Amino acid sequence: MEYILLAVVFIPLMVSIFLNSISSLLNERLTTFITINAALLSFSVSLLMFGALLLDKFKPISLEMYTWFPDPEIKFEFLLDGLSGTMMLLVTGLGLVIQIFSTSYMSGDPRYVKYFVYFNFFVFSMLLLVMSANFLVMFFGWELVGLSSYLLISFWSGLGCVGLSFLSVNDAGFITLW
Repeated sequence: MEYILLAVVFIPLMVSIFLNSISSLLNERLTTFITINAALLSFSVSLLMFGALLLDKFKPISLEMYTWFPDPEIKFEFLLDGLSGTMMLLVTGLGLVIQIFSTSYMSGDPRYVKYFVYFNFFVFSMLLLVMSANFLVMFFGWELVGLSSYLLISFWSGLGCVGLSFLSVNDAGFITLW
């Protein structure tokens, strides 16, 4: 059951990679079909996992991917408890709603596919952040949220320096957490 957590986290990443790799072959209709169905699948699996968590009286579900360093023990792992489950539902549910809205909002844009590549990468980064079991995974999620935010901000504005200053503020915020 723990391995289903990987599906929730990695569906948006796989969609982002897939859309980016075949972007020249996609039109708006096919991109919309792929991205909405993937977001719906991720949200459905999130509901399933949250339901399983609810039925088990919110007993935390942990998935250790691997141990990075044995001494001190630094693991790359995910955790699903009440808080991360709620945040998982929030991220995937809002991601689905925003993608549905974005399909009409972005209609006719020449970089339609690129927007959904960035947005799915953002959803993956947020899921990595909220489902982390330790500071290592949280750090990767935090940094990827900063990067994907920069990509989404600069998508319209083209102001690269504003996004880069945002990244440095983002890093300073994480260091104060640590």
